[in-house]
Amino acid sequence: MKRIDETAGRIGAAMRHARNTCHLHQDDMAVLLRITPAELYAYERGTLKIPQDVLERVILMGFKMIHVHRLERLYRWRRDLFEKLNNN
Repeated sequence: MKRIDETAGRIGAAMRHARNTCHLHQDDMAVLLRITPAELYAYERGTLKIPQDVLERVILMGFKMIHVHRLERLYRWRRDLFEKLNNN
């Protein structure tokens, strides 16, 4: 299938990159977005226009992932600091 337009292709590629960066499979991402894996596949390829409600869920999920990533970094920093203090 052909891409709908360049914007759909770029958004889909960004979604795929974000999903891969978070180490999520398409099935898992589809569940989180409340869509079918086939729909996600079409969105990522740019062959199906992403509805506004799905796009909003993608953006919200992105903010949540950023927050989780920051919390993980803080946790690792504190853990490393705690280990250094206990070793001295």
